Amino acid sequence: MTCCFVYAPCAVESELDDELRFHFDQLVNQHLAAGLPLAESRRRARIEFGGTEQVREECREARGTQFLETLAQDFRFNLRMLRKAPGFTAIAVLALGIGTNTAIFSVLESVLVRRFRRAATGAAGFPSRPHGCPWL
Repeated sequence: MTCCFVYAPCAVESELDDELRFHFDQLVNQHLAAGLPLAESRRRARIEFGGTEQVREECREARGTQFLETLAQDFRFNLRMLRKAPGFTAIAVLALGIGTNTAIFSVLESVLVRRFRRAATGAAGFPSRPHGCPWL
């Protein structure tokens, strides 16, 4: 499945409108073939077809991209709100940067540095200090 709904939502909606229009016209043509006048054929087709918005919503749900469409819409809304408050945006970006940096260095310290410290410990369990380095 392609993610064209994110890049070109208007094209996807246009295709959906064209398809729904085609099916509606097919219902009208069936009623016309049965001998009903045009106005009555359209009326019956509308009754059988149901509300167009409900049918569109069912098609959107059947597409299975409702979650991603909503997520993209929320993301665009949040970007607009961040553009309106540049001071808050600067503080938020700084806080996220500091938090990310702290998390990365905490993981690296726990995985790499402690492993090397354990390898450098002597038989007594105390770290050996090569070359007189007090910080190792």
